[in-house]
Amino acid sequence: MITISKIGYLKIWWIFILLWKSFWMSSQSLPEGFIDQMVQLHPTAATGISFDDRGRMYVMEKRGQISLYQEGRRLPDPFVDLREEVGNWRDHGLLGFALHPNFENNGYIYLLYAVDRYHLLHATDPNYQPDSSKAFCASIGRLTRYTADPATDFQTVLPDSRKVLIGNSVVDGFPLVHQSHGVGSIVFGTDGTLMVSCGDGASYTEVDIGQNQDTSTYALQALDDGILTAEENVGAFRAQLLHSLNGKVLRIDPETGAGIPSNPFYDESQPYSPASRVWALGLRNPFRMALLPESGVHDPQQGDPGTLFIGDVGWYNWEELNILTQGGQNMGWPLFEGVDRMWPYYSRRTPNFTLPLGNIQNCGDAYFSYQDLILQQTRDRSSFYSAPCGIATEHMTQLPRFTHLPPALKWSNKWNENFGSYVPGFNDLGELEGKQIGSPQSTVKGKPFGGGSSTGGAFYAGRQFPDAYHDTYFHADFSGKWIKALHLNAAGELEEVEDFYGLAGEVVSMAYNPTDECLYYLRYPRQIRKICFGSEPVPIAKISVDTIYGNSPLKVQFSAENSLDPTDGKLLYRWDFGDGAHSHSSSPTHVYTSSLSGPQRYTATLTIQNELGERASTDTSIFLNNTPPMVRISSIEDSSFYGMSAAYYLPLEAEVEDREYANSELTYVWETFFHHNSHYHPEEPDSQATTQAFITPAGCEDEAYWYRFRLTVMDPDGLSSEDEVVLFPDCGPPPVQFTSVDVQALRENKVQLSWKRTDAVSNEYFEVERSVDGGKTYEVLGMLSDTNPSEQRIASFTFLDATPLWGFNQYRIKAVNRFGTFVYSPVRGITFPKSLTYSLYPNPSKGEISLDVLVGQGLRTQFRLIDLTGRTIYTHSWIPEWGKPQTLNLRLVSPGLYMYEWENTVEKGGGKLLINREE
Repeated sequence: MITISKIGYLKIWWIFILLWKSFWMSSQSLPEGFIDQMVQLHPTAATGISFDDRGRMYVMEKRGQISLYQEGRRLPDPFVDLREEVGNWRDHGLLGFALHPNFENNGYIYLLYAVDRYHLLHATDPNYQPDSSKAFCASIGRLTRYTADPATDFQTVLPDSRKVLIGNSVVDGFPLVHQSHGVGSIVFGTDGTLMVSCGDGASYTEVDIGQNQDTSTYALQALDDGILTAEENVGAFRAQLLHSLNGKVLRIDPETGAGIPSNPFYDESQPYSPASRVWALGLRNPFRMALLPESGVHDPQQGDPGTLFIGDVGWYNWEELNILTQGGQNMGWPLFEGVDRMWPYYSRRTPNFTLPLGNIQNCGDAYFSYQDLILQQTRDRSSFYSAPCGIATEHMTQLPRFTHLPPALKWSNKWNENFGSYVPGFNDLGELEGKQIGSPQSTVKGKPFGGGSSTGGAFYAGRQFPDAYHDTYFHADFSGKWIKALHLNAAGELEEVEDFYGLAGEVVSMAYNPTDECLYYLRYPRQIRKICFGSEPVPIAKISVDTIYGNSPLKVQFSAENSLDPTDGKLLYRWDFGDGAHSHSSSPTHVYTSSLSGPQRYTATLTIQNELGERASTDTSIFLNNTPPMVRISSIEDSSFYGMSAAYYLPLEAEVEDREYANSELTYVWETFFHHNSHYHPEEPDSQATTQAFITPAGCEDEAYWYRFRLTVMDPDGLSSEDEVVLFPDCGPPPVQFTSVDVQALRENKVQLSWKRTDAVSNEYFEVERSVDGGKTYEVLGMLSDTNPSEQRIASFTFLDATPLWGFNQYRIKAVNRFGTFVYSPVRGITFPKSLTYSLYPNPSKGEISLDVLVGQGLRTQFRLIDLTGRTIYTHSWIPEWGKPQTLNLRLVSPGLYMYEWENTVEKGGGKLLINREE
């Protein structure tokens, strides 16, 4: 797949790639004795999980609904349903939920969400349409309280119990003026006060200082509405403005929503003002917070609600874990990120319109700037505030001035040339700098790591885990797909960062369950999982089949041989084929027949039992007299480009045909993903046959953006197919067009790459890159200058990799022109060492692979593709010929990770194959 982007600079350090490879290859599996288990597959996109004291689980859904699980069963009626009111688009939706500490007596629940703009402006109109909504516009975030109904055992809420604490009208909510960086979390302090977080509301695509200089936000619309005041039109600097709710942690009265008198900036004449509510400031996107157990005091008048652990999602340098210990602390955004100055913002003096300089002659500024009001921390605190325009320093003492509180832990993301994870420290000059964890300069143990989106986490409050994990804080990174165990000392300070789990996936919420004492986490968008310790491991049932659909009579070869028993004991098998027939074989063959000519669906169930009596079951569907729909997205050409001049709506249409059912009987699901660097922003799935997607112009600067669209079509029996396309920003003409890319293993255990290009537009050089981790990271092997780049002719190039690594090597060519535009070639792969028996490429694949079997030419060879449940979902046989790789079309296979096998009478092989249409 071709990716085109325009970058501001082209410095790519070899060490950057090599270190990132080592960081991302950190410990993957859980420590011994821990088990990760699926709990539920939630039906819709979920953003949070919580538990009450009885162990009942509350699942927060992005669309604006809370589902309640009791004794492992999801109750049919929603606990609360605000879908009509909640603005569910891009990163916005229902994101915060908390139960009152005295929930079992008062039934109070708290919800934090984005308000749909149509509902915000028209909810009281006589002609209000409850099904209407308006997205990609300015709106507000809202905090409400409801009361659960004791008559239903607190399983539903009383609709008339609604009380708005923040955001009762257009002018007093959390300003939402971009696609992200909105509301975050709700946490109760030890003193019973309510802590609420919100992002800066600024653009994530460019430097946003407001003042009508940024076109990617809805600031002008928000000014017209009254959502923003003129003083708040400063973009990301709202995080530093005490008169704004953006970029803050608030501390409020859970009864009234007013600020607490012991807050650092409380004004008794204006208890509901933003400043009266502010507890801490200088945050970019504080998505999740957790309270350190047994911290703080119970009296709210003392101003000590406890210590907050906050995951703050970074820009393109650092991800942060901030630890707030007292009110008035300032995390520094946007002037600081990590321990460093954020120069794109620091260099742009931005006025604080609430602090005029007064009548000072010969002064070019009318207001103090935000840069005047915050200092970097030093060891001896000898730094002093600058006094602009020569005013007396003593006048500065009357201003709201701050010292930057660095994060307790920062780690690099994929766009950072400084690698690893650091804690703050001081150099010999007393200046603040980062100390790599695990180094002699750091007091914190651990191995360096990277990430991409600091999600947040939870404290483990049980005793089931080993003693070393009692009261441990577990923190997740959405893009890094890991969970770290952060071990603290008695003072709540960081002592060690442990690689706890590297396969957690895209975690958006974590919670401790007091009933089973396990740590639960939500793998976005639908998987609810838990990590437990010491449980008797149950067997894992897996089914593989050689086909799932066909005409009657349909012969199906079943197998349970991929089922696992952690005790390594003997397994007993029972098959229920769904048509009344049974078997106790591990690999039975069953023939499905029917006198009916129309489609029929059977559910084949496998139950296994180990020698301890532990059981596990799984099932698969067999579709008789049926074929999957044929699906092709027709309104978007795959790997084409979107315009950068303005936002617009893009039609989503497809060609769909089903042999057994009319198109009106089919079910459609359109999904839109807006990718940003190493993570993505999903849209709510759309069930219309034809619809549209809102396209935001972004992606031709220092960061990467692109869109991915997926359509899944299912017939009434549940047999489905899908198609997926990607769309890249139009950043000008590509440097070249690749006409061919080949990779060849040489006898001397080397790899030769050869490629041809045409249509060069001032192409300057090629960069050869190699990956050995399935395409997650690439290292730069070397560079070649282009020859006669201005000539519109085919030119050939070769490159020799003299040191291919053991295993599967993937290669790609990057062509770069003098304008900063680059294009990637298709990926090619090959396996080493020299005793090569086959090669399969590309891997990852978009849906078409080539398999070159080098042993057994002239012999019938069989290929099988197996999903992670053990089902064989694709087979193919052919007779290999030397120098003629076999092309296999897997475009109807859903994206994901699979196992593959091939064999003939001489040799066999296999491995993992990733179907990934993202790149």
